[in-house]
Amino acid sequence: MMSGPARAVLVTGGSSGLGLEVARRLAGRGYVVGLMARDNDRLNSAIGALGGNESRLVACRGDAAEPADCARAVSRVIEVAGGLDALVCCAGTSLRAPVAQTSPAVAEMVMRANFWTVFHSIQAALPALKARGGALLAVSSLAGHRGVPGYGVYGAAKRALVGLCESLRLEVAGDGVHVGVFSPGFFDSPLRSKVLDGSGAIIEPPPPIPFRLWPLDLCADIAVYCLEKRVRRRYLPRFVRPLFAFDEATGGVVGDRFLRSRFRGL
Repeated sequence: MMSGPARAVLVTGGSSGLGLEVARRLAGRGYVVGLMARDNDRLNSAIGALGGNESRLVACRGDAAEPADCARAVSRVIEVAGGLDALVCCAGTSLRAPVAQTSPAVAEMVMRANFWTVFHSIQAALPALKARGGALLAVSSLAGHRGVPGYGVYGAAKRALVGLCESLRLEVAGDGVHVGVFSPGFFDSPLRSKVLDGSGAIIEPPPPIPFRLWPLDLCADIAVYCLEKRVRRRYLPRFVRPLFAFDEATGGVVGDRFLRSRFRGL
């Protein structure tokens, strides 16, 4: 657990899904929690769902893909708590479409939602995290570590996130700042009903998933554990780590065949 008289965390994408559940758990552990999201009504609803304590919950309306909004969110949390101990990057959107059928505008939007939100929130929060030897956790995806049919653009955004965090970890090694990445597979969240196609339209009904759907509560528990225990990298399920090693050792031939058989219909 991080030390300090008033531990504080900023959670991007904090108004719903994984971000909200992470915020709920950290609030229960005594953190001052800043929730950052674009929609004011959903943000206020989330604050109310967490108890509405104005001294412990900070509504930070803004777009995490905008540097100025991130700077204001960090400043707001510091204003309330006196500092910032942690950043959890949960903002994002989901896309399933072949690369050839994804419009450039949608590709840019997905990169903005899944990568630039992390980049800009990290840049805004880093000086405060250095001041307290804090920690940050970014939520990636298994698709950010291995190519999957239909997830080329989404996976590229998540892989960029991983590369950013791995380089940042080395850059801040002497500053006492921890950098972690949590990469889950499919999990139950509001984004499951808002998967976009290559034109930016919501796919209805949502595309079927070929693997287990993990509970949202489990993902939130793991995310908080990774943050507080300063875990560098965590996958869900954990057994994919040796599978990735096997895939690399075999040149990806077996993995390609397996994934093509699971992700059909594109």
